[in-house]
Amino acid sequence: MSFRKKVLKQQLKNLLSVGQNGEPAGYLQSDSTYRERLHQALYKCSNFRQFSGLSHGFARQVAQVRTWQEARIRKTYHALLLDPQLQLAAQFVLEEAYTAVDYVGLIDEVERMIPYALKLFPAPLLETVCLVLELNAVTAELDEKLAWAIFQDIKATEVDEVNYLQAFAKVNGCQLRSKQLKIIDKLGIGIDQYLQSQWLCIAFKLAKMPAKAAGLGTLVDLIGKGFIAINALDMPASVFIGAIVQQEIEINDNIHAGMHNPFQCSDMVALAS
Repeated sequence: MSFRKKVLKQQLKNLLSVGQNGEPAGYLQSDSTYRERLHQALYKCSNFRQFSGLSHGFARQVAQVRTWQEARIRKTYHALLLDPQLQLAAQFVLEEAYTAVDYVGLIDEVERMIPYALKLFPAPLLETVCLVLELNAVTAELDEKLAWAIFQDIKATEVDEVNYLQAFAKVNGCQLRSKQLKIIDKLGIGIDQYLQSQWLCIAFKLAKMPAKAAGLGTLVDLIGKGFIAINALDMPASVFIGAIVQQEIEINDNIHAGMHNPFQCSDMVALAS
């Protein structure tokens, strides 16, 4: 191990042993709750990943559902995605967090390195890790249920708005979407906590090098990308993410009520102005 890495690990150890404003080490140490949540989220992600892997044909069908959803999201949030000041944050929230991303590498890393993650990351950052994985599990479940309903039950050959909404009702998609949105809302609050805390910023920066050395590079890069994207905003993360969540709640309510053109709702021009 290089001298620089040894120094960084020692700095991290010192930080974890003292904490913010002199709190005892227990303030930063994670307990069995995080371990259990990480294992549960990884178990769910792995189950859905294995299910998709049973058939290349079904995997392609899941990909078609995701492609349709991504197009819908780009249409709904075109103003945010085109705004120079909001574009980076919007891309992260809508393309990395909200839509399904292939986290196979991330899942494998965390599964192998849970003991290291519990030691390297303070509790607030571990909460973010848990939320990201729990969000991915819910997203994978919804996407695969929709794909099965569209292509196996409805017997469609491609995804369109009509069969998507039929499948959404069939798999009780509103409930899963609501769960997904609650997790995203919590992520916004957690990111605010990080960006407003000099201590957490230092803890994450000090943890990056040893975390990557321990094999958690994908995880660290994902978290870091989100923090950088949201930090570019001139508003709190919870406000920006909360506005997207409220928009999606409106769409979800429209679908649940059986409204015609449920994806046509109030535009987010105010945020992008």
